Amino acid sequence: MSDLLCLCVSWRPRFGRRTLGLLFRNQTPMYKKLTALTLASSIVVVSTYPAVYYVNPRGKDSNPGTIEEPWQTIQKAAQQAIAGDTVIVQTGEYSGSINVSNHSGTVADPIVFLADGKVRVLGGYFDIGTYSVPRHYIHVNGFHFKDVSMTIRGSYNLIENCIFEGPRGGFGISWHPSLDPPSSNVIVRSNVFVNFGQVVVMNTGAKSENIVIEGNIFENIEGDVLRFFGRNHVFRKNIVKGVRETGFHADIFQVYDNNLEPSFGMLIECNQFLDSTGSLCMVLNRGQSLIGNWTWRNNVIVSVDGVAQIAAPYFKFHNNTFVNSGKNTAGPILLRHYGDSAYAFAHNTEIVNNMFIGCGSYPDADGVGWYHFADRPEADFYGFIADFNYVAKSQSAGYASKKGFQGKELNGINGGDPCFIGVSDFRLRSESRAVDTGKTIGSFAHDFDTVLRPQGSAWDRGAFERLQTGQPIRPPAGVSNLRIQEVR
Repeated sequence: MSDLLCLCVSWRPRFGRRTLGLLFRNQTPMYKKLTALTLASSIVVVSTYPAVYYVNPRGKDSNPGTIEEPWQTIQKAAQQAIAGDTVIVQTGEYSGSINVSNHSGTVADPIVFLADGKVRVLGGYFDIGTYSVPRHYIHVNGFHFKDVSMTIRGSYNLIENCIFEGPRGGFGISWHPSLDPPSSNVIVRSNVFVNFGQVVVMNTGAKSENIVIEGNIFENIEGDVLRFFGRNHVFRKNIVKGVRETGFHADIFQVYDNNLEPSFGMLIECNQFLDSTGSLCMVLNRGQSLIGNWTWRNNVIVSVDGVAQIAAPYFKFHNNTFVNSGKNTAGPILLRHYGDSAYAFAHNTEIVNNMFIGCGSYPDADGVGWYHFADRPEADFYGFIADFNYVAKSQSAGYASKKGFQGKELNGINGGDPCFIGVSDFRLRSESRAVDTGKTIGSFAHDFDTVLRPQGSAWDRGAFERLQTGQPIRPPAGVSNLRIQEVR
């Protein structure tokens, strides 16, 4: 024991960080993580515990950040918190910008910012990381952001259970383009984005990968909801409602190639796109960028006036249900041809097992209401596959067949009551012609409700697979609509 001069221990209780470490003759401190070392005849153990800090509008940044003496600003906590720490922000209103740039968390010990009660952050920005230094494993939970733009520069960050009430300019959340460091494996889930005007609600960056946007509500938007750049992102189980075109071109998804950024390998599944005058998407490429290979499956698209306008290859539309949509065009899907280079037009498109009910500019006309082509004849769109789709006129026209669709597909269904469960419930009754008449698709085997396909002798058409016993299950509750009511 002759090498041991003194013994201290490090712990971080609710009163802040306390230090208890081991010092040796050379005065070198031991590592703060739990460590066991054998030095000469001595065994030394040093431990550290995460800290819990508190922020309250009535606190002071000169305080120690305890529950009895909290800090006043979230920025103070952002400067102090290290891996494993939790920052509890108590009820009240906070102003001023926030930058989480000093430290990252780890996979086992993230840095957590947790709202305790009704916490409103007003104006400014909330940045994770900087242009030069990304920050990782930062969790943000339960805040109400009003006129706040969030930028994420880093990986494995989590944004959940927040309300983003929009400014009339700026972003809700963005990963800026090529100037920013890479961001991957970020999750944005169970949030509400509401009342954005003439803005992009979410913008992913050129270097971003594997971003998961899941279980959110987007409502009352004037402008583009999502500009989807990067690779292999997932947009799943979201509700997008009330996207309005009011003098500003509004797309739920917009991608273009004039910034030379990729948009490749996107998965859009099990979402509801509802009651919007804007367009479903505009993905346009003149061959300058790697844009393509998007998969749309098991989505419900109801009363979305604008079209899905696509000039990029390898798009797949599988088992989607379109109802009363594409009212400002010939149908819900419009394939474009902007040039002969490999990524300048919509070649190798697959449209299989979808339902198009009452769609098109004139929903009861004979020549519109499903997929169409522009700029070149259909024969120029090589690799095009479309079959097993269900097309009918609107309910008010008795779901009659459309002459323009007659004979268009070998296994297409033209006309007839789709036998939905209800006016706004597009699951299928047992007598529906869509039940057990679809095509097996090898890349997935579930429906909107995560019911396995098939339940009968074959796949069903549309977003829902009919259960063979009892009534169809209901989808998970997801984000409560009461959260939207809070900000109306």
